[in-house]
Parts: sequence; structure tokens; C-alpha cells
Amino acid sequence: MRIYLDANFFIRLIEGDTSETAEFFARAVENDHALITSELTLLETLTGSIRDRDDREIAAYEDILTPGGSPLDVRPIDRGVLRRAAAVRVDLHDKTPDAIHVATAMEAGCDVFVSSDRKLRVPTGMRKVSLEELGGLA
Repeated sequence: MRIYLDANFFIRLIEGDTSETAEFFARAVENDHALITSELTLLETLTGSIRDRDDREIAAYEDILTPGGSPLDVRPIDRGVLRRAAAVRVDLHDKTPDAIHVATAMEAGCDVFVSSDRKLRVPTGMRKVSLEELGGLA
């Protein structure tokens, strides 16, 4: 299974109730699922930690979101992603950051998109799973 993890997954993993998200991450790695996110996730996750000057959180985000630094595949935002994101904005009416995440997931061939963003839409054929539904996923 190819699973895209939105920024709110990592915020919960690092800052929130970590037990369910950490267990899911470990199970997904153990079951050899591909875990994918966008470089955009780094910007979205670091903002609050930088504002709060929380060096521990900053280091945790940078560690997990460094390409090659974890079992996570952190995808760049390239021209192909941006062109697809433009189409996602037109077709699904997602906001620009969400469209970039969805386009990255599409480019990576993801089957599942993990996000608690209720307004975010994914294309037909891609299953959206909230953070509350992680238990039944991996």
C-alpha cells in the first residue's frame, strides 16, 4: 500500500497524542507500506514550532522530514507536481497547499491519503482516511 501522510499527521505525531499515530507509523513500516509526504509538510509543521521557539519540536520535525533520514519518502515540489496541483485546484476546488499535497500523492501513486482536513478532497480512486481512522489502516 502507498500511503500519503498530510502535515496534520506529523503535527499529531510530534506535538499531540502520539500513541495512535506512532503505532500506525511503526505498523506501516513493519508491513512495508510506502509512506510519502511532500516537502511542503516541513513548512507547515515548522511554522508553529519556530513561532514558539521550541527547539525540540523543530529538531523532531527536521529529523523525520529529512529525505533519507527515516522510512518516509519526502517528495520535492517540482514542475510536474505544480502543474498537477493546478488541475487539482480546478477539478476538486482544493486550496493551493492542499492541492500540492494531493498532487504529490497522485504523482507518487498513493492509494490512501491520511488527513484530518475535512475540506480537503482527493480524486476518485484514492481513499481519504482521517487520523481517527488510522487503527484499521495498516
